[in-house]
Amino acid sequence: MPPARFPGGRHGRRVPPRGAYAAAGVPARLIVDPYTARCHLFTRPREGEYSSHLTVDFGEAVDMTGTLADLVPHTRGFPRERASGRGDR
Repeated sequence: MPPARFPGGRHGRRVPPRGAYAAAGVPARLIVDPYTARCHLFTRPREGEYSSHLTVDFGEAVDMTGTLADLVPHTRGFPRERASGRGDR
């Protein structure tokens, strides 16, 4: 069975709505976006939303210390994608 599709995502992504992870109590969510060349770290879930959001440009480290992962991954060398010209950005 194919994964569920959720509306509103770029390219019809197969990801749940943003608050679903927070509502489920997922302590940290890292989104790597090759189209904007940025990472988004969401932490501290509270009442179905994340109360903390950190944005890091590719080339910088993502400080995830203090989370369950307790990592500081570096984003240099992360691949970038160009927009297709179809309004993807």
